[in-house]
Amino acid sequence: MHQFDAFVEARRGDLRRIAYATQGEMEADDLIQEAWVVAIEIGDGMEEPFDFSNLEHQEHLIAKMYVRFVKYADKTVRYAMKLDRGWDQPEEESAGGALSKVLSGPESDDPLVAPKPH
Repeated sequence: MHQFDAFVEARRGDLRRIAYATQGEMEADDLIQEAWVVAIEIGDGMEEPFDFSNLEHQEHLIAKMYVRFVKYADKTVRYAMKLDRGWDQPEEESAGGALSKVLSGPESDDPLVAPKPH
């Protein structure tokens, strides 16, 4: 088994906890893909190459992923409106629906809906 696969199996619970903490923004499978990229970034700043079998390296990776995808992401979008939340609710109950009404133009301006000139 490759070291990365062993890391994923050993840390699947940590990856799921991080995914849960993102409140639906990311899934555990997304984080598995991101783990590889973050590990490369960590390895670039180290004297030795990143080793997925090294427990200290694993802890560093999990901590960095938590900060990047939970703590930092939350600060970045703390005051932003998430338009995809509540998309399946009636428009009058959804902030995204209300905002889309304000921002959208009339249907006659939509080139896919507007009648074609003759």
